[in-house]
Amino acid sequence: MIPTHILQLHSLLELDLSYNNLSGNIPNDIAELKNLVKMNLSNNFLSDQLPNQICNLTKMTTLSLSNNLFVGNANRLSELLQLESLDLSNNYFTNNIPINGQQKYLVNIDLSGNRFTGQIPSSIGELSLLRQLYLSHNVLTGNIPSEIGNLKWAQKISMSSNNIKGTIPSEIR
Repeated sequence: MIPTHILQLHSLLELDLSYNNLSGNIPNDIAELKNLVKMNLSNNFLSDQLPNQICNLTKMTTLSLSNNLFVGNANRLSELLQLESLDLSNNYFTNNIPINGQQKYLVNIDLSGNRFTGQIPSSIGELSLLRQLYLSHNVLTGNIPSEIGNLKWAQKISMSSNNIKGTIPSEIR
């Protein structure tokens, strides 16, 4: 369990509780940490769904929740418009990819090893600063959007082990 007394540290900028044996969920009161810029809760045993209040952390630039047991929908994370790095890898998140074209500062996205479904949104091509995009080992379908060709700074894109079909758009060949 994330200790609730940490949630009273309203001036906290960075919270790193990675590589512990924390279990339970992220408390709704996480939104009290309004100044939080970086949060790393990776490599624990945290579970359940993300609280809706997580979208109130509007200053967040780095969020790592990898290697936990989170389930459900992560769509509210698309409201975090200051994000530069998002790592949700190796959980049990479902539904659509929680990214939108308004998240202009995203440089690194790792959503691999989940159960995200649907198509890769074409708005991903609006993320002009994106360098790394990991979408492998999900249940994504449809074609690779041609807008991926707009990612001029991309250094690594991984979409392996999905149900993507069609041809590779000429914009990224």
